[in-house]
Amino acid sequence: MIKKILFGIMLVTTIALAKTTVGESNGYNGKITATVTTENEKIQKIDVVAEKGNSRLKKAIKGIVPQIIEKNSTDVINVAGASVTSSAIKEAVEKALKK
Repeated sequence: MIKKILFGIMLVTTIALAKTTVGESNGYNGKITATVTTENEKIQKIDVVAEKGNSRLKKAIKGIVPQIIEKNSTDVINVAGASVTSSAIKEAVEKALKK
């Protein structure tokens, strides 16, 4: 007689919940708002909106947002020619991450 033994395997799944927070800062031409989405304490997405857009804002967003996401930190170099705006974006992201 052959006995069959069944082994129960329990899979434990960690459910990662995305968290979205908002931070604000004052930029070159007014308020800058950063909406930051994190998952498992890793930055997944950053959306930046400003009261008044200009070429510095576009330059800063294109240059600094990918760096922040890649490094998972605001400890990145400001974009040349858009240093005030870069600093404001980093400050808004930092404020969002503290919530």
